[in-house]
Amino acid sequence: RQMCIRDRFSFVLRMKNSPNRPALTCFLDAVCESFMYFKIGTWSTAPDIHAAMKIAMKETGLTDWGTRNNFGFAQRYNTVRTVGLKKSKAKFSPIGHYYVLQSLTRRMTTRLQLFDYLKKHPTIQNIKLKSPVFVIGFPRTGTTFLHEMLGLHESVRMHYTWEQMDPVPTTHDESIEAQKKDGEVRYKKNLPQFAMLFKHIVSQRIQDIHRVAYDEPEECTTPCALELPWSFTEIPFNAFAVDEVVPLGAGDAFVHYRKFLQLLTWSGFDRRDQDFTWMLKCPFHLPYLEDLHKEFPDATIVWTHRDPADCIASACSLYETLMLSLIHI
Repeated sequence: RQMCIRDRFSFVLRMKNSPNRPALTCFLDAVCESFMYFKIGTWSTAPDIHAAMKIAMKETGLTDWGTRNNFGFAQRYNTVRTVGLKKSKAKFSPIGHYYVLQSLTRRMTTRLQLFDYLKKHPTIQNIKLKSPVFVIGFPRTGTTFLHEMLGLHESVRMHYTWEQMDPVPTTHDESIEAQKKDGEVRYKKNLPQFAMLFKHIVSQRIQDIHRVAYDEPEECTTPCALELPWSFTEIPFNAFAVDEVVPLGAGDAFVHYRKFLQLLTWSGFDRRDQDFTWMLKCPFHLPYLEDLHKEFPDATIVWTHRDPADCIASACSLYETLMLSLIHI
């Protein structure tokens, strides 16, 4: 009875302190507070990259990270997390803890599955990618709008949110018919999870600032998160740790991204054997243009600009909203 009273008080307090947060998120935070305090279930595991790697290996039975004992990706994730939390003085809420661990585990699971699938289907890496186009620019300078406008051209292709969530086929049948059917299965499988996260858990304000839709084009952030700390839950902490993480370099981010694009080209019914150009976009490529050029020397770079007084304030608003979805209020 006392726990119910306390949870009710916690729920009311959270709603009062964060009116933009969905009621369901505040309710689940209040209910799961005890589980987090006593470290029960999911909350017994630290929401960090090392825990996510262990869970991913256990769930998939895979161990090949696609690197020769160079776990720079883990170092970058760990740096962003450690420095970001220290400088921001933030603490994860129960639901924030849960989704951080889920997000990191999903990225690490995808990484393991990607390299395993490429080993079993080596011809995928023989696919030639026509000179891609990268739309870049400081966050909130119109990169999304321009990316989508350029993407309307019939000779370009973009990758979508749903296939970023689960890009690796579950079938080993290489026929395009089998790949198309498998894609449809993965599409339906992940839709409920996306709807729960972006309609009921994450603040609608995020969608007002930067729209994320299941069936619409999405930027390079998620696939590059296999190597760089760009997982959805880590993005706001990058702002605090930029001085520490950028010197660590991009690692093999763009080498792996090429493989990701080759896989999507091969498995897509409207991409395989088609003459098209990848239309790509991500503001976070800016510090790593030399690495991008090394892997994609023939790429076209389209760079957007906007008055810093406007775009920096807008970016801060986005990062703040992302953080408020994860931390204690």
